[in-house]
Amino acid sequence: MRAINALSLWAGVMFGQTSGNKGYFVQEIKDGLYWVSDGAYNTMFLVTIDGVIAVDALPTLGEKQLAAIREVTDKPIQAGNSA
Repeated sequence: MRAINALSLWAGVMFGQTSGNKGYFVQEIKDGLYWVSDGAYNTMFLVTIDGVIAVDALPTLGEKQLAAIREVTDKPIQAGNSA
């Protein structure tokens, strides 16, 4: 079932079904780990007790990733890495 959900999620993003006019899609994968996509690039972030860890913070997703984080939490961004 997880494979079907993952495939469905991937297909929706790959075929441009981002959420409304936001220009990105954000979904919780599991336990505070979120996936963000704009249909072309993907990244993720983890919400912890102390704040947010941004992973693979691509310049092309920068503002969208920040908006996705703020949509989920108001905790501070504690760490991040970029490609």
